[in-house]
Amino acid sequence: SARLLAESQFRFTAGVSHELRTPLTVIQGAVHNLLTGVVKQEAQRESYLRAIAKHAAQLGEMVDQILSYAGLRNQDWGAETGRGPVSLAVILADAVESAALELEEQGRSVDLNVPATLPGVRGDAISLRRVFWNLIGNALRHGEGEVSISAAGAGSMVEVRVADAGPGIPRAEIDQVFHPFFRGETARQGHTRGTGLGLSLVKETVEAMGGTVSVESSRKEGTAFTVRLPQYTA
Repeated sequence: SARLLAESQFRFTAGVSHELRTPLTVIQGAVHNLLTGVVKQEAQRESYLRAIAKHAAQLGEMVDQILSYAGLRNQDWGAETGRGPVSLAVILADAVESAALELEEQGRSVDLNVPATLPGVRGDAISLRRVFWNLIGNALRHGEGEVSISAAGAGSMVEVRVADAGPGIPRAEIDQVFHPFFRGETARQGHTRGTGLGLSLVKETVEAMGGTVSVESSRKEGTAFTVRLPQYTA
């Protein structure tokens, strides 16, 4: 209905505004202090410039996710998914490589276990790369220890599991993790960056390709997301 559409648009706008405000405020404050001469020491100037660069990168990531979410329903999935098989081995390796710097900064590693005989899937390579980058990024932001990624054929589907050994997701929040703009209590208290759109993008993208995504989590034992995608058939 028109009312539900208006409410959805309001929540979207409110969520976007809230998530963009913090890094933008930091950047504006740092630029003001640099331009007005408040910052005089070279070490301070470098610190302010690093803060600007860091929060500008966060803004860029948020804008990318917002644009992806807003445009997802306009994607011509029929055309994209009919082009041929997509190799998840390549997609997963690319996603891990993209996370290399953050892994190094955190002193963490990825255990990637993908068999050479893994079947291809029907889907869009760029969108699937974003799916697994979001899942790996989620494990890096909220998890601990090694990130484990495994893949295997499962009947007519291909199953990929991304797991961490972090604090886990509270039972009260487990059904909400795929909701747009949802951020758990731990993320809010720890001021973890993010739009709350990453997992929503994962779910909608995977389901648009005929797949499913599920989550299992135990407090203090970690979280595992499982993506199941249809195998490619000519």
